[in-house]
Amino acid sequence: MQAVLGAARNVACAGGEPIGLTDCLNFGNPEKPEIAYELAQAIEGSPRAAEALGIPVVSGNVSLYNDTDGRSIPPTPVVGCVGLVADVRLVPGRWEAGDVVLLAEAPEASLAAEAALVRFLWKAAPLLTLCHDVGYAGLAHALGEAARWSGREADVELPQSPRGVRRFSRWRRKQVAKLGSRGFVQIGEVR
Repeated sequence: MQAVLGAARNVACAGGEPIGLTDCLNFGNPEKPEIAYELAQAIEGSPRAAEALGIPVVSGNVSLYNDTDGRSIPPTPVVGCVGLVADVRLVPGRWEAGDVVLLAEAPEASLAAEAALVRFLWKAAPLLTLCHDVGYAGLAHALGEAARWSGREADVELPQSPRGVRRFSRWRRKQVAKLGSRGFVQIGEVR
């Protein structure tokens, strides 16, 4: 499920409406009970996440028996998502001086909440200067990537205890009020 949600978030952060998915499920020997369980979880989870997002899985591939010297590879579901950008002139690009840095997350750990966040990010894109999904490397890493990409630093206070995967965005200060405050925490400002 996380691979599907992450792929859709990446498209939404770029200003695209997610419209289709493809996947490749790479697993070890499914004759091993633990690998069969992992594979079953991926087979059940991906369609559930796609359904919550309202987008089809239009193609896919499965690669099994990926073992070396009797050891299976870690489960590796790879998901690609395509999206439709209504106006490429409004795709978020880089931080601008004076932008505020906001942290957004789904209000609860549910597929419905994650899908709502994806829709929100996609629809808010025309107001964004930059939007970035926080992956497994964490918030500090994602902020560093944004700073390098933008050529600007931001003064940011990292939250003490992150609740899970989050998205952070840079918003034009004058546009922040249009977004409302539900689910956002201001964590910094771009210099």
